[in-house]
Amino acid sequence: MIEIAKAVSYGARIIVMDEPTSSLSENEVDALFETIYMLKKRGVGIIYISHRLEELATIADRVTVLRDGQWVGTVNYHDVTREEIIRMMVGREMADMYPSKQPCGKEVVFKVAGLASGKVNDISFEVRKGEILGFFGLVGAGRTELMDAVFGVDKVFSGTIEMEGKQLRIRSPRDAMEYNIALVPEERKRNGLVLIQDLAFNMSLCVYHKLIKRGRLDKKRQRDMLEYYKNKFQIKTPSFRQMAGNLSGGNQQKVVLSKELSVNPRLLILDEPTRGIDIGAKAEIYKIISGLAAEGMSVICVSSELPEIVNLCHRVCVMSDGRIVKTIDREEEITQERIMEYTLGGGHE
Repeated sequence: MIEIAKAVSYGARIIVMDEPTSSLSENEVDALFETIYMLKKRGVGIIYISHRLEELATIADRVTVLRDGQWVGTVNYHDVTREEIIRMMVGREMADMYPSKQPCGKEVVFKVAGLASGKVNDISFEVRKGEILGFFGLVGAGRTELMDAVFGVDKVFSGTIEMEGKQLRIRSPRDAMEYNIALVPEERKRNGLVLIQDLAFNMSLCVYHKLIKRGRLDKKRQRDMLEYYKNKFQIKTPSFRQMAGNLSGGNQQKVVLSKELSVNPRLLILDEPTRGIDIGAKAEIYKIISGLAAEGMSVICVSSELPEIVNLCHRVCVMSDGRIVKTIDREEEITQERIMEYTLGGGHE
């Protein structure tokens, strides 16, 4: 709101908003839209950049679609269907946005009991083999802070963490990686990538020590690894010498995934795995996540997008005020309405 006030204060006639709702709660989004309506009445033009189609239905008059750095088309929003806009964005039909859920095993791979870090309190949950466990909550609920505690970014004051029945002492991210835990962070540009370095550097970052032989980089082994992940995740790049900062959001996220998966994790933590990427890349990321779970990997998926949680996850932990207020175990109860009911309803398990 301060940024908008600053723009209005010097008489801006055009205001560009680039993903303005990416870290806002629903109430804050409503307040932003009210401000946009006010500005429109004053004759201010708004260029609103977003990957969230549901926002366009609320505020857009016209929509311009860009794909792969090129203009695809401009349409009056209310003259086209949502499916037509999606087709413009991805260049193909998106009938199957989410892959079908594969059943997961009953074996518990990862367990947290009574964990507290100062930012979260009395957290307990478990993740099974081949399971995608979702975490949902409003901004400030403590989801990212919990993952930082599990991964050794934040100090844990009490509680236990176990992998396959063995208690872990995680005091740093290095410890977590030694225990075969990987984290794809919420802010990939800040915490997941070195933007001024190339893809070869970024994708090898977690395993450089394993690629060194007699003081020299084993370039053939590195190349084989890079080619494997490029083909597996269909990373679009002219060369592994391409700077990470020059890639699209979807390809950047695939590079972060490749980097983290290079350590062969038993548990993969994904914090907002599709933030800031287009709808086509989202479908590709969903397919990757589902495929990893089907191969037996245990996955934690933290997301503020309810459709993502509902369509990807086998179970869902709902968080509020640094606690888990409900774990939804039954798949038929994993609905947007039920999750929001627990999110806003208060009370703790």
